[in-house]
Amino acid sequence: MTSPRPTHVAHVTGRRDAGGGMTMFSIDVPGVLRESYVRPGQYAYFTLIGEAGYFVLGNRELRSPWEIFLRRGGAAADLLIAAPGSVEVGATKALGHGFPVEQARGEDAIVVVTAGAIAAARAVVGRRIEDGDAHKTRLVIGARTVESVPIEDELDAMRAAGVRVRLVLSGANVPEHYDRGYVQHVLEREWTERPWVFVAGSNEMVAGVRAATASLGAPPERVVSNA
Repeated sequence: MTSPRPTHVAHVTGRRDAGGGMTMFSIDVPGVLRESYVRPGQYAYFTLIGEAGYFVLGNRELRSPWEIFLRRGGAAADLLIAAPGSVEVGATKALGHGFPVEQARGEDAIVVVTAGAIAAARAVVGRRIEDGDAHKTRLVIGARTVESVPIEDELDAMRAAGVRVRLVLSGANVPEHYDRGYVQHVLEREWTERPWVFVAGSNEMVAGVRAATASLGAPPERVVSNA
């Protein structure tokens, strides 16, 4: 697949430790980029000094700055994390179809992500809370350990708003009060009648969630990934 060519200059205006080994970056984007981001779950292609990568947008749509979450391990991510506080990056318009949150308004939704895909969950849950659907929203996060879960302060705020948040840990020595295994193993406990399921993570995880939801009777069109 040919990568898109970034044609706009954007500016990193801030960063903070998001916990879980992740850093959140705020990127000021021009209006044409801001207006292209219309659904949670969309992503953009960024370049910096010859390195590039796709990153999911973690802020609410139609707003600037864009916010992305990076963890060391990729060339573009490592370069951006090591860059000075203010740096220019190349950026495309928002890409992908995102999640059809407007169709799920007023209905139950389960948001299923790995810790590394927390940006997608943050954007979707933020929209659901703003739409008045917090109590109809369940967030299931898969991680290896408690320490690898980012934005714990924001997860507490989501709980306070009425979102049910469940952490599922796959590493060794899982504390007794946490679920053990993978996200697809706990979906039955969060199931309601005909929920929407919004999923983001590795291909293997997405496939596992699709299989689990199919066994629970979910219509395929209501199980949506942001790939």
